[in-house]
Amino acid sequence: MKLRTRKYTVLDCIGISLRCSPVIFPLRTLLTLGKAFIPAVSVTLTAQFVDAAIAAAQGEAAFELIFEPLLLLLLTIAYSLFQPKLLTLLRTLFQNDLRLRFRTALLDRRARLDYKCIENSDDWDVMRRLNTPNEYKSPEAAMATYASALVLLISAAVTIISVTTLIAAQVWWVALLICVALVPLVLLSMKSGEKNYDAFADVSNEYRKTTYLNEVLTFRETAAERTVFGYTDAVREDYRQQSNHMLDKEFKAHKAAFASMNMNSIVVGAVSAACMGLLLIPALSGAISFGMFIGLFNALATVISLMRWTLINNIRIAAECNKYMQDLTRYVHMPSDDSTSAAPDRDIAPFESLEFRDVRFTYPTGEHPVLNGLSFTMRRGGHYAFVGANGAGKTTITKLVTGLYREYEGQILLNGVELREYTPAQLKAYFACVFQDFARYHISFKENIALGDERADEAAVLEAAHSAGLDELIEKNGLDAHIGKLEENGVDVSGGEWQRIAMARCIISPAQVKILDEPTAALDPIAESEVYENFRTISSGHTTVLISHRLGSTKLADTIFVLDGGKVVESGSFDELMALNGLYATMFESQRSWYI
Repeated sequence: MKLRTRKYTVLDCIGISLRCSPVIFPLRTLLTLGKAFIPAVSVTLTAQFVDAAIAAAQGEAAFELIFEPLLLLLLTIAYSLFQPKLLTLLRTLFQNDLRLRFRTALLDRRARLDYKCIENSDDWDVMRRLNTPNEYKSPEAAMATYASALVLLISAAVTIISVTTLIAAQVWWVALLICVALVPLVLLSMKSGEKNYDAFADVSNEYRKTTYLNEVLTFRETAAERTVFGYTDAVREDYRQQSNHMLDKEFKAHKAAFASMNMNSIVVGAVSAACMGLLLIPALSGAISFGMFIGLFNALATVISLMRWTLINNIRIAAECNKYMQDLTRYVHMPSDDSTSAAPDRDIAPFESLEFRDVRFTYPTGEHPVLNGLSFTMRRGGHYAFVGANGAGKTTITKLVTGLYREYEGQILLNGVELREYTPAQLKAYFACVFQDFARYHISFKENIALGDERADEAAVLEAAHSAGLDELIEKNGLDAHIGKLEENGVDVSGGEWQRIAMARCIISPAQVKILDEPTAALDPIAESEVYENFRTISSGHTTVLISHRLGSTKLADTIFVLDGGKVVESGSFDELMALNGLYATMFESQRSWYI
């Protein structure tokens, strides 16, 4: 299944369910709708049975006439008893189908989103609501609940219409009273459902904060600092206050929904009492038979029960479904590219040059430009370094050349061609990166490193591991050992070792330009020097880009670009920049004690 880019409505909940579960969902629907006709059928069968029994008792009809309506009544009762149990079983199968297809479609769409959506908090809230909508906890549970509610709503409508039609044929003013009562019930229930979903959306930001604080208090990664700094009580208090604030908003929404439901129940109660009383008038006057009165009375009781809970509750859920579909519509209209998740396109021309010409860039949520007239040129086989204060735009350069952001002014030319003309798959083949916030994959050493090149064999993995300084770690544990604690015998590795693994992933990549963005921040100076020397050796014939606050490592670069105010203010070799006695020399002198 694939989510198409279009507007989604409540009815699409049925369409999605059919696409995900073409057998189970229709079967559940038929079973549910089948029960919808039982009250109306029961009216006729009850009237026939009671009237036949009375006539037989009075000797006015044969006793055998009661068996047919009695048998049919028993069958309808049996169906009513077993149908919910069968529906419960089918719901599990239905939800499994949704998990396999609908959730997968959501995740597939997310994998293809533009990177700017991931960093946009509003877009992220929409994604979270689609994956944990209200109390339903998962997208498949939500879709199953919404689809079931719509089917139950149709079923309830069929029951109410069929029974009301029968009542209208006998006592039209009772049917009119039921119809009049339905109008406020439907409107109040729809309003309640919309408010309930809006309240959930309103606490999205609070939910994100409480989730983060919960992770700080419980995750293994923060356990050491929790113990050393003793901040648990302070964070727990923040968590309590944030949770109370979130729960208070949710409570107010649920209280309003509860009040609305009670108001509906009062209306239904008053209507039911009036209808029951009105039915007595034609029964006592002989306008309808005693059997018909009992049948209509039981059917009316069923309708009242549906109106008091099933109808009201499922209209509320359908209103929530409408809001959910609005979020889904917004989600599928977020900018995306099918080639984003594609494997690197190895059929590309050799890297020759990368040039920035007066490039200006401001983050979508930012107010001031991060790059403000940036210009520089890199050529094949060169070793380059970017240095500068925090916020100077060093990491932003990496995000632009790898295609994570494409909304910039000026020109970025790759081999003389504007960068935006390249596909993501082509850019993946040109550039391999070790980001500041590199990912930590809890899989084996071999799998971790081989992510850099899907075609790599074990020999290539071992060579990359050697270049990154992982020999001792792999000799001790083996290439197939799992990292982290997901597996029972998983290996715990340090932050520096995680960085070496990320380095190995970059080294093994066949990409022609290797970019290292603060890749050795967790390493000691000796280990850092070893890694850089090994990296330069293995990168011979490639173009390398180093972004680092440790200026001692930039001595390895042929050309150093010094950034300030979003542009290059100095460039040259280490010796040239030191002789210039400008910003780079000042920064290096401030760090000289690190290397003496």
